[in-house]
Amino acid sequence: MKKNFLISIILFASTQLFSASHEGCNIQFKDSTICAEVNFTSPIGRKDDATFKLTFYEGKNKIILKTKPNVYLWMIMKNGHEHGSEKLTQKIEGSDYLFSNVWFMMLGQWQLHVKFKHKGKDLSGLLPICVKKSSKNSYHGLCK
Repeated sequence: MKKNFLISIILFASTQLFSASHEGCNIQFKDSTICAEVNFTSPIGRKDDATFKLTFYEGKNKIILKTKPNVYLWMIMKNGHEHGSEKLTQKIEGSDYLFSNVWFMMLGQWQLHVKFKHKGKDLSGLLPICVKKSSKNSYHGLCK
């Protein structure tokens, strides 16, 4: 009885440690316990530098990557043409990555791609971003 109880506690604790992710994460990385949270610190739009902060979590704990992540904007237009934007400027502040030079040159559906290596494994994910005529109507998510 005691042994089964102890095993149950260990299993519960390990599933909480590895399966629970930070509640603010909006990018999940397939086959990984890592997720990322993107917080825009200025409006999303064509007329302003849409700066943002990127934070990585493993479970509920912030992590610092050993190498900088590769982060870029990408758009696939309705006619099938694709393009990126200017190269993003990146700086590290504690466990957060701060990005500037974030320009959405056109209205429509964009993607914020995040790629990095962690513990020898290549991970990638993306955050869809909908850019509307007015920055107050733009948001991260799919355009409706």
